[in-house]
Amino acid sequence: MEAVEYLFVDHFLSACVAALYFLFGAVAVLPMMRFNREGCRQAAEWILRALARLFGPKPGLLRIAFTIFLYNGAVMFLYMSLGVHPLLPKLVAVLTGFVLALCFSLPQEAQGLLGFSSVGPSDWVPAPRLAILCGAATVLIELPCFFYSIAMGITLGQDLIGGNPGYLSGLITRAEVYLIVVLPLLLLSAVCETVAIRGSARAV
Repeated sequence: MEAVEYLFVDHFLSACVAALYFLFGAVAVLPMMRFNREGCRQAAEWILRALARLFGPKPGLLRIAFTIFLYNGAVMFLYMSLGVHPLLPKLVAVLTGFVLALCFSLPQEAQGLLGFSSVGPSDWVPAPRLAILCGAATVLIELPCFFYSIAMGITLGQDLIGGNPGYLSGLITRAEVYLIVVLPLLLLSAVCETVAIRGSARAV
């Protein structure tokens, strides 16, 4: 209970700040697309191909879920650890918003490049309503996990600037909360996202 309060109460305002920086990065894609649409498309394809190498060719449900969980769990912890200065996590929030919006601007290409665009006749496909529900759950779980991870990085940097206990002790406190609260939520999110991805695939 203390870990939950520490995360969701003590870091609420910082999480709101992280969300605003994320939104700024996402909105920044619009003028960039108008300025150089082809360059943005190429950048998005490069990012998607890099992610595709993590999933492997035609990944199964367990591979997709495990890769999503491992990736999100690792990178969000890294973002939190960047709190040597409060500016760094904020910059990460902007960049992440920009990259996600950029990739979502190419939904069909993303499906194809990641190997999620089709399923075989024997593959399990969730009902449309279940896929939509899981897609919504992914957004409602994963984004707050990201915002609060960034928030813990921001407050870590603020503590250091304010002369509070050193970086390592502050990071250990936040790492314990991350393991107890954030990681289980990311696991649930990974399962939901996998179901949503499979539901969006086309039968072959």
